Amino acid sequence: MHSTAGMGLILIALTGVCRAATPSATETLDPGATHYSPLRQITPQNVNRLVRAWTYHTGEKGRQFETLPVSAGGLLYFTSQNSRVIALEPETGKEVWHFDPHVDRTRENRGVSYWPGDGQRRPRVFLGTGDGRLIALNARTGELESDFGEKGSINLRKGVADAYPKAG
Repeated sequence: MHSTAGMGLILIALTGVCRAATPSATETLDPGATHYSPLRQITPQNVNRLVRAWTYHTGEKGRQFETLPVSAGGLLYFTSQNSRVIALEPETGKEVWHFDPHVDRTRENRGVSYWPGDGQRRPRVFLGTGDGRLIALNARTGELESDFGEKGSINLRKGVADAYPKAG
C-alpha cells in the first residue's frame, strides 16, 4: 500500500521535472506519451544533489492507488485515492482547490484530463468517475461547469449500461 507521504514525494519529483525548464520552440514535453522528456537540467551528474522542495499530503488513508499529475495552465492537477480532484501551485505545493465527486470509495479513477478552453469557454479539468460519470470542472476554481451536461456532469451509463450488471 502506498502512503500519503509517498504520494507527496512522487508529486515533488514530477513537479521538479515538469517545472525544471521551459522547452524551446523545437522541443515538446512528450505530447505523444512516449515517456521522453527533452529537459536537460537534471542529469546523472547532478541528480544526487536534488532536494525535496515541498510535500503535499492528501490526508486520506486507504487503498493503493496510482495517478498521473497533469501540469497545465500554471497549476498541477491530480486525483487522490478517494477520487478527489486537487489543484496545487507547482512551485510551492499550496492547495488552490479540491473537488469531491462523492463516489463510492471502492471504485477506481484514472486521473484527470485538462482542456485549455476555446475562447468561448474557460479551461477545464475533466474527471471520469468509477460510477460512469464525466465531470467538468473550472480549471481555476474547481467549481462544476454548469454548461457541461447536467450541471457539470454527464452520466455515461445512461442508455448504455442502465441495467448492468443485471442486463439480460
